[in-house]
Amino acid sequence: MVLPIALLDTITASTSRNHSRPFSHPAWSRWLLSCRTVNTSARRLAKTSANPYSATVNLPTTAFPLRAEAEKREKLFRRRTTDDLYDWQAKQTDRPLFILHDGPPYANGNLHTGHSMNKTLKDIINRSKLLQGHRVHYVPGYDTHGLPLELKALSTLKKPASSLSPQEIRAAARQEALKGIDLQGTEFREFGGMGAFRPGEAYQTLDWSYEKRQLHVFKDMVARDLITTHHRPTLYSPSSRTALAEAELEYREDHISRSVYVGFPIVDLGDLTQVPGFPTSGQVKLAVWTTTAWTLPSNVAIAVSESMQYVLARDNTSQNLFIVAEERLQALSEVLSSSLETLATFPGSTLLSTTYKSPLAIKVNNYPRPIIPAPYVTGSTGTGLVHTAPAHGMEDWAAWRAFRTAKGLNLEDVVCAVDGAGKFSGVLDSLVDVDVEKILVGKDVLKDGTASVIDVLSAKGMILQEVEVQHKFPYDWRTKKPVIFRASSQWFANLERVKDDAVRALGAVDFHPSRGRQALEMFVRGRSEWCISRQRAWGVPIPVVYSHSESNPEPQPLLTPSNIEHIISVLDSKGSGTDYWWQGKAEEFVEPTELARSKREGRVWRKGTDTMDVWFDSGASWTYIRELGLRPSGSPADSPFADVYLEGSDQHRGWFQSSLLTAISASNQDFPKAPYGTVITHGMVLDEKGRKMSKSLGNVLSPLTIIHGGKNLKKEPAYGVDLLRFWVASVDYTRDVPIGPSILSQTFEGLRKIRNTARFLLGNLNGARIHQFALPDLGLIERYILHELATLDQTAREGYDTFTFNKVHQALLNFSNTTLSFYFDVVKDSLYSDSKDSGKRSQVIFVLRKILDIYTHVLAPIAPHLAEEIHHFDCGATADPLPDDKSSSFFEKVWPRTDPSWLDGTVKAETEELLILRDLVMSLLEQARTEKLVGSSSEAIVVINNPAPLVEKHFSVLKSLFIVSDVQLRSDADSMKEANWKFSGSTDDGSEVTVLPAEHYKCPRCWTFASAAEDTLCGRCVEVLRVEPIVEKE
Repeated sequence: MVLPIALLDTITASTSRNHSRPFSHPAWSRWLLSCRTVNTSARRLAKTSANPYSATVNLPTTAFPLRAEAEKREKLFRRRTTDDLYDWQAKQTDRPLFILHDGPPYANGNLHTGHSMNKTLKDIINRSKLLQGHRVHYVPGYDTHGLPLELKALSTLKKPASSLSPQEIRAAARQEALKGIDLQGTEFREFGGMGAFRPGEAYQTLDWSYEKRQLHVFKDMVARDLITTHHRPTLYSPSSRTALAEAELEYREDHISRSVYVGFPIVDLGDLTQVPGFPTSGQVKLAVWTTTAWTLPSNVAIAVSESMQYVLARDNTSQNLFIVAEERLQALSEVLSSSLETLATFPGSTLLSTTYKSPLAIKVNNYPRPIIPAPYVTGSTGTGLVHTAPAHGMEDWAAWRAFRTAKGLNLEDVVCAVDGAGKFSGVLDSLVDVDVEKILVGKDVLKDGTASVIDVLSAKGMILQEVEVQHKFPYDWRTKKPVIFRASSQWFANLERVKDDAVRALGAVDFHPSRGRQALEMFVRGRSEWCISRQRAWGVPIPVVYSHSESNPEPQPLLTPSNIEHIISVLDSKGSGTDYWWQGKAEEFVEPTELARSKREGRVWRKGTDTMDVWFDSGASWTYIRELGLRPSGSPADSPFADVYLEGSDQHRGWFQSSLLTAISASNQDFPKAPYGTVITHGMVLDEKGRKMSKSLGNVLSPLTIIHGGKNLKKEPAYGVDLLRFWVASVDYTRDVPIGPSILSQTFEGLRKIRNTARFLLGNLNGARIHQFALPDLGLIERYILHELATLDQTAREGYDTFTFNKVHQALLNFSNTTLSFYFDVVKDSLYSDSKDSGKRSQVIFVLRKILDIYTHVLAPIAPHLAEEIHHFDCGATADPLPDDKSSSFFEKVWPRTDPSWLDGTVKAETEELLILRDLVMSLLEQARTEKLVGSSSEAIVVINNPAPLVEKHFSVLKSLFIVSDVQLRSDADSMKEANWKFSGSTDDGSEVTVLPAEHYKCPRCWTFASAAEDTLCGRCVEVLRVEPIVEKE
C-alpha cells in the first residue's frame, strides 16, 4: 500500500506530540513493513554507489551563471534594454506619457563620475515609470557654446584671437563641440541608459533649429520690454575677457588680498565745525579701509551710515587726526598698534556736508568729493567709512546714482579705467595725476597694478597701515582665476517685473529634496537683472544692430520684435544659421522700412558683436519640448512642458533658474507656468576621504574605469555598469557622496548577493510546474513571505515614486539578506527532498514564482542588465543570447501589483513571535555546534515543555522553521529521557526549550535523522521513491 503524504504528516505530528519514540507508533510498524522492498533496494545501491540518491534529489539547475563577468556579458543584453527598448516603448501610444527633460552637459572633455550619477538617476526614474505602465520621452542634450570651447578652438588654431576673424573662431569651436559630442555620446552609451542616445538623436544648442527657438524667446522678452542695455559695473573675468553671470562663479575661501587703511584728507569740514570739541585747525583725515586697492584711482565718494556714531580720534603716536566709526575705534587702534584718543562724537549724518580730496588726483580733477549715505555701511568690519568707486561695484554704483538723483544731477555713465584684459588703461588720465597715470597704465589690477597703487599712496604718506587678509572671493568657474567688477555697456534682462511671477509659478512645482524650493526661490528673489551679453564669438548673437550719422555719432540700437523677426528670417534663408550673422552685411539685418528711412537720414549701420550668456542658451531648452507637442490635446493648460528636471544642486543658480526665468519672461499668459513639474537635485561625487576629485590630488575615478577596469585589474576590477548603478541607488544622492575602491568592493558584495538570490530562484523554478493556491490554503511561513514580499513591493513603489532610491536599495538588500535567507533555509529540505508535486513543495514553488516576479521588477530600474539576464534564463534559455538575438525586453512587462490580501498583520505578528522562539533554538544549536556535538542542525531535535498556545497552533511548521529532524511538545508533567547532551533555555512566556541529539538514523537521501535503521530511507523518502522510483543502471 502507498501511504499518502498527508497521512504521513498526521502520524508524524501525532507521534511527536505524544511519544518520545515516534517509530513505536503502530502505524509506523505497518508502514515500515510495506517499505521493506524500497529499503532493500536502497541498501543494495548504497553498496555500489557513492551517491545513490543524487539523481532523485531536486537540486537547483540553471544555466544562469554564478559569476556575472559583467564587463563582458552586459553587452549581450545592452541593445534589448536600451535602444530597442526605447523604440518599442515609444510606440505604446496608449500609455500615459512621462517626460524627463535632460539638462545639457557641456560638450567638452571626458565624462566623470558625477555625469554617471546624473544619467543613472535619470534612467532609474525613466525605467521605473516604464515598468509602471508609462511611455517615456527622454532625449539627452548638449550645451555647445561658450568660452571653454572657444578657448579650446584657439588652442587648436595656435593663434591669438586678435589675429583671427569671428568666422574662423566659430568654425574651429564648432568642430571642437562636435568632437565633444561624439566623445561624450560614446561614453554615455556605456552607462546603459534608455533614451535617444544614438548619434544624431540628441538636441544640441549649436543646431540652427535650437538657436532659432532661442532667438524667438529673446524676441518675446523684447516684446515685453524686458531687455535693456546699461553702462554699469558687472562681474567681469579678465582671464576670460567677458562679463559673467552669478551662475558662472565659484567662491574660494582662501583668497589673499593686500588690504590697506588709507587716510583721505578733508577739504571742507562742513557741519563738523558745529560739533562740540571739534578742532577748527589741523589736517583731519577720513580713515578708509579697502581690500581692492586697485579701485582707489576710480574713487568718487566715501559712503557712511547716517545713523551710526562716528568719532574724531587722535593717534597718540603720530598725533594724526582721524574720523572713524565709534564701533570700529578699538579695531583701528589694534591695526595701528597705537592708542586712539576720542576728541569728539557725532552722528554719520553730520558728515554729509563734508568734502575731501583724492590723494591720487592733486592736480587733475581735484574737485571736492562728497560723503554720501549708503544703507550697506555697517560697523562689522573696516572703519565705518567705505571708499566708493561706482565703476567697480554694484552697491557703489547704486549709491552714487541715488546720490546724484537726490541732488538733481545728471546720471552720466561712470568712467572705467580698466580695460578688457584687466589692466589700467589710458582713461586714467581723466582720473589721476599724470605722474600716477604713467606708473599705473598697462598694469594688471589684480597683480602689479595693486602693488603700484599701494606704492604710490605710501610715497604720498596716505597709507595708514597695510594688512594681508584671507577672505571669500569670486572666481571664474572656467579659468579658476579671480574676477572683478568692471563698468561696461552690457545687455540685461530685467527681472524685477517677472520674479514675482516666477516665484508664484514655483508654488506648483515639487522639489526633491524639499530644501531645493527655498534655494531656488532665494536665487530668483535675489536678482533684479541678468547680464545676458558676453564678449565672445562662439555663441548665439544678440540680434541688435546700431546706426549713427554725422549729426548724431552716438550709436543707437535697433532692438524691436519686428526687426528680430526679420533677422531670424534672414538667418533662416541663408542656410548657415547664426554663422551668417558674422558673414552678412549689417544692412541685411535691418527690416526694409527702417533701412529705407535710415538711408534718407544718412545713417549707417553696424552689427552688435556680443553673444548671449550660455545660461540663456540652455535655459531655452524647454522650447524643444514645447515644439514637439508631446502633451495630448486635452491636457490641462497649466501642465508643465516636462514632468522632471534633474541636475546637480549648483543648478539652482544655473539651469533650473535660467529655464524658469526664460519661460516666465517669454510667456504671454496671465499666470505663467514653470517649465517643470518636479525639480530633483543631487550633490557632488567625492573621493573616499570626502575630498573633491581633481587631477592635482590624483584622486579622479573615471566611471569607465569602474565599468571596464583599470590597468591593474586586481586593484581596479572591471565591475560593469550595473555595479556603478547599484552604488548610485545605495546613496543619499541629495547630498555629496563618496566613492572609492573600498566602497565599490562593498557594493559588489551586495550585488553579488542579489545575483545569488536570483540564481537560487531560477534554479528551483527551472522546469517546475506552477500550481495555483488560494491564500488560505498556504502554510503560515508561505503567507508570511508573501506579506513581506508585498511590503517590499509597496516600499519599492513608494521609493521610486518619491525618488528615494536608497530606500529601494536598502529594502531589496534587507529582503535578500534577511527574509529570503531565512526562507531559503527553511524550505531547502522540502524543495530538494519532497516529491516534485507534493503539496508542501508546490506551495513553496508557487511562492518562489511570486518572489522572482516582484523581486526582478524591484531590481530592474537599478540593475537593468541583471534583470534582463534573469528574464532571459527565466524564459527557458540554456545559454547566453547570440549577438543578433531579438528577444523581448523584461521591461515590456508591466510591474504587477501584489494581491492586497497578502498584507496580513496577524500572519506577520504570529510568525515574528515564532521567529523569536527560533532565535532561541538557533542559539542553543550554536552552543552544541561550538562544543562540536553537532555539525548540522538536522542532527538535533527540539523539545518544548509547556508550549504557548501559538506554538501548539502552528506545530506543523516548527520542524521546518528550526531545520531540525524533529520537534516534540510536552507538558510540564512529562519526563524527558536522558540524553548524551542537551542545551536548554526559557522563553518569556514560561516555555522551556531543549535541544537534544536526534534519536534516529540519518536518511541517506535527505540527510534528516528520521530513519528507523541505519542505511534505510525515512518514511518521506520512501514515499518519494515510490512516486519517482530509482532507475538502476545495469
